[in-house]
Amino acid sequence: MFPMLNRLFLPLAVVFALCVTPALAQNGSLPVTGTVRDQSGAPLPGATVSVEGTANGTVTDAAGKFSLKVPGEGALLVAESLGYKSVRMKVGTRRSFDFVLEEDTEYLDEVVVIGFGEAK
Repeated sequence: MFPMLNRLFLPLAVVFALCVTPALAQNGSLPVTGTVRDQSGAPLPGATVSVEGTANGTVTDAAGKFSLKVPGEGALLVAESLGYKSVRMKVGTRRSFDFVLEEDTEYLDEVVVIGFGEAK
C-alpha cells in the first residue's frame, strides 16, 4: 500500500533500537535500600553510602535510611560517617543492607579543643 513507508520503516526501527538500548542499559541499574547504624543500634543520619570507584552516592536521612541505584550485582557499597570506620559490602543478589559502623578511636584522638576568653 505504501511501499516508501515500508522501505523506511526497517532502517528507522534499527536506528531507534540502537539509540534506545544504551539509554535503557544506564537506567537498568539495580535499586538498593538500607540503614546505617552505630554499634549501639542508633541510626546515623548524614552518613554517606556510595558505589566504590564512582561518584554515585547518597546521604542517609534522619532515621539512617538510604536508597541508591547501583550499576550491577558486582558493585561494592561503601558506608562512611565522620568519626567512624568505613564499611564495604558487595551487592550480589541482596537489595537491602544494614551497615553497622564502628567508632574510629584513632580519629577521636586527633580532636583538639582550643578556647579563648577572659575571666574577672
